[in-house]
Amino acid sequence: MPSRDGRLYKHEIKELIEMYKSEIPRLIKLIKTAPICYKNHYCYIGQRAVQKIKSPDNRVKHHWSYDEKYLTDLVFLKPENHKLVHGTMEIDEDKKYYRGIFGDGPLLNTKLKHLRYVISIKKFREEYEANHE
Repeated sequence: MPSRDGRLYKHEIKELIEMYKSEIPRLIKLIKTAPICYKNHYCYIGQRAVQKIKSPDNRVKHHWSYDEKYLTDLVFLKPENHKLVHGTMEIDEDKKYYRGIFGDGPLLNTKLKHLRYVISIKKFREEYEANHE
């Protein structure tokens, strides 16, 4: 997983690919088929809470938490990265935070954990694509 400074280094990416080699086909399928917004209660509430917030150019709004106190605290992602992260996370409806789907499904209950996960998944995909083209 990411180092203390939040970066994911090349040797760590290779370790991740090795650890989750058997998961890669499932990951690719999930990424291609995952809906951006699961039609659930939290998605609806989240969209209503941020409808007046403008996104920067070519970015989409992404909730890192559905806890009421963080509903307007957004992360702005490129559309392709938004789809990627939703394909590799699921909402823990009891806790109102996302969980990663790899390993033990870490609870991403802080913005920093969530951003580190997004970065690691993005780098994981880039490294995989670079080595399998």
